[in-house]
Amino acid sequence: MTRAEGRIDIAAPAKVVWRWIVEPEKYLVWNTDFTEYTIVDATEEKVGTTLHMVGVKGGAAIRLDCVVTEYVEQERYSFRGTSKEGTEIEGVFTLGPTAEGCRVSFEEELTLPGIKGKIIEALFLKKAKMKNIEESLQKLKEAVETNA
Repeated sequence: MTRAEGRIDIAAPAKVVWRWIVEPEKYLVWNTDFTEYTIVDATEEKVGTTLHMVGVKGGAAIRLDCVVTEYVEQERYSFRGTSKEGTEIEGVFTLGPTAEGCRVSFEEELTLPGIKGKIIEALFLKKAKMKNIEESLQKLKEAVETNA
């Protein structure tokens, strides 16, 4: 298992930032991991909602079926997912107030299957994930502050 995290301050209220995290079309603007994000069994996200996400994780193409595990509007959003190959992911977004807007924190745990997955995790995955999270959060900040 590889764990990575990051945070960034954004000059916008949590109400505005929240939409960029939970609305698929907005999420795809700033997230550098995924190219598709579909809410499968509902019109909006809530605990238990199924999501389908397609993108790149650990340098490989991946399709994930995820479930929203926590949904506290404008505060905390968590999901857990797996791929048919056995990759497992858990992600948590947390929003908190700052003097100029809000702080967004993101934590991710990623487990790749098999011996090859363990080697990739051991050699470079954490560094790659930290860079990816930093880039995604910076893009989120730019998207929110430009469009707020």
